[in-house]
Amino acid sequence: MSEAPIIFLLGPSGVGKTSLGNALAQMLGMLHILFDGPSAGDGVDAAKLRVQWDTLLNAKDPHPLADEVRKRIKISGHSGAVISCPSGVVSAEDLQALSWHFSRSLLAKMKSCGVRCVTLFGPLQHCRDAAINRADGTGVTIVSWDQNNPDWKKFRPESFSDQVINVFKDDGRRRGIDDLVREFQERFLV
Repeated sequence: MSEAPIIFLLGPSGVGKTSLGNALAQMLGMLHILFDGPSAGDGVDAAKLRVQWDTLLNAKDPHPLADEVRKRIKISGHSGAVISCPSGVVSAEDLQALSWHFSRSLLAKMKSCGVRCVTLFGPLQHCRDAAINRADGTGVTIVSWDQNNPDWKKFRPESFSDQVINVFKDDGRRRGIDDLVREFQERFLV
């Protein structure tokens, strides 16, 4: 890859976006920008990327965000950047009406400027259970998870198989972080 990679991590609450982002930062030297997380305040504003994020979502133009993140990668000396997105950001068909979504046409624009999306996913029951049983104490209730993740019920992983990593084993246990980093590296950093 000629340019430093910029990768958005998408997925429902509790699926492990922050954990994988932290692991990629530690193991692969990537800059981890947290747009979502348990800390108070809005991650987009905390990262000082509000204008660029709004341009991506509203004008469907990924270039300002990609340009600013690449500047930060260069200044910091990181190998690339991974951005953990809020659970409300979902990849969806172009005509599907979701609150925040990266449509196929926007995904193509993002890819053309060197930005990829990776969706961490698995059976919704496993995702919800993982969020409810978070070790960091930020677990949620079934009701609050359902209220905060409605668009994931419409997500069709088979339609976006080129960007999906299943984070669960067949028995519902979470895959190991080393295994996820290895798959991420093999599929998305080539």
